[in-house]
Amino acid sequence: MQKPDVTPLKTHEQLEDFLEQWGVREYRPGDEIQMNELFNKIFNENRSLDYWYWKYTDTPWFKDKVMALREVDGKIFGQFCNVGVKFKVKDSEYVFAQTVENCVDFDHWGKGIIKSLYCGVLGVGYFYKINLAMGFPNEMYYPIVTSIFNSVDLVSLPVFFCRTTWRSAVEKRFSSAFLSDLISGISRLLIRLQLFFKKPILKKNLRIEVSKDFDDDFTLLWKSLAPSLAICGIRDREYLEWRYKRNPLAIFHVLKCSDEQMMVGYAVLAVEESKSGHRIGHIMDIFCYDSERVIGCIVKAALRFFLRNHADYVKCGVLEHAPQHKVLRKYGFSFRGEKKPFVLQEVDPAFPHYGFFETAQNWYLTLGDTDFLG
Repeated sequence: MQKPDVTPLKTHEQLEDFLEQWGVREYRPGDEIQMNELFNKIFNENRSLDYWYWKYTDTPWFKDKVMALREVDGKIFGQFCNVGVKFKVKDSEYVFAQTVENCVDFDHWGKGIIKSLYCGVLGVGYFYKINLAMGFPNEMYYPIVTSIFNSVDLVSLPVFFCRTTWRSAVEKRFSSAFLSDLISGISRLLIRLQLFFKKPILKKNLRIEVSKDFDDDFTLLWKSLAPSLAICGIRDREYLEWRYKRNPLAIFHVLKCSDEQMMVGYAVLAVEESKSGHRIGHIMDIFCYDSERVIGCIVKAALRFFLRNHADYVKCGVLEHAPQHKVLRKYGFSFRGEKKPFVLQEVDPAFPHYGFFETAQNWYLTLGDTDFLG
């Protein structure tokens, strides 16, 4: 599909005329009630308005709404919604639009609604000085964004798997709760012993502690590591507090790694109870110095945390060229085919870095950069 020309949109009147041509409009205060109801209907969820406000209004670095809505007789039946995310590209910082919701009421599917919402949100994004749109589409929308919208799939985020107990595997084969508990306990003990003898052993000049808050050390770590990263979501205190501490969807746990002088890295963890009753540990982010010993200490501490919290298995999303990948392999993580597609869409044709984005090795991405548990 050929994208509409959005470059003439300089005034709000021009934007409104453009949106009217596509039969869509911008967000207005109060729309969130209908928008949230539509989301819950389409995805069979029970999302609260508090979650909506956190996601779309609580980001201090970007207050505009990059959204396009379609309605009939005052009833919203389609929406294309983005959040503003901060990224560092080379030596500059930008706000990009991350697509997190694109849904249409089932009664209006197949009538060009998604196309009109997509074209409308491009205009809104350009008007609010967004250079780039990005997202991690699910299986339903991936063929739409790549074939119809011509979004570019540059790199997929592989998700690595590590079993911490054999409970779920045993339950698939046996119905005995006693046998399941027995084998689970034995398997956790064996993994604890394996971690105890696994190198690198945690030495005195490296310590791991649970951090209840994101203090200024996290911003200092970001500023120290940012020059070594070509393209990376900004991980300063402001962002981390919004993404994890104020997030109403899940409880996150932070492991802080320090040496005798300063903080050298951290991991953000979460435990999810699946619909099948399994406890899944998620390493949302590992951000640290490129040191195998530092990464190893953080991974070991994360696995111990999940063992204490009776996780059945652990998942961690990192790109294969990232230094964390090699260490995860050493600690028993393997790839089992799960990937999160990552797509890009040009918004401002004059943005100078599109060619730089095409090299996958320039990117640094983890699960925390997706909208998973967010």
